[in-house]
Amino acid sequence: MTMRWEVRRLAALVVAALALSACAGSGSVPQGAAQVPIRDFRQVAGKWDGNATGLTTGSDIQVFRLTIGEDGKYQAGTAQMMGVYAGSGTLALQDGRLTTQGEDGTATYTLYESDGKRVLRLEGTVKPGRPVSANLTPSVAAAPKKK
Repeated sequence: MTMRWEVRRLAALVVAALALSACAGSGSVPQGAAQVPIRDFRQVAGKWDGNATGLTTGSDIQVFRLTIGEDGKYQAGTAQMMGVYAGSGTLALQDGRLTTQGEDGTATYTLYESDGKRVLRLEGTVKPGRPVSANLTPSVAAAPKKK
């Protein structure tokens, strides 16, 4: 096999793994869910997965993963059929939500909870002002460890 084939195969496996984890924890904001103010990054630290819309010019739904550190640093990305989008930076706490702003756009993350299930709702814009949204749930692979 050629190197190009191996890269494509690896990309396909990543997409499949992210899709499975997103489906396993898929979530819209549950009806009647309460907004939970985010007061500390540790409340939401970890990996979050879900489906995002608006990342491309079409109406495609993209599998999206967000990893948040206890210090507010984040890495975000999506595996797309035409390549991989990745970004990183530092989140800010503002009015009980997480926010970020960069050259490529802005995002606000709001935490909701209902019956012990958490959803991190992303709403934002990417250049040239296209709306982006996603409902992210804690990654199944990154479930909290019991003490």
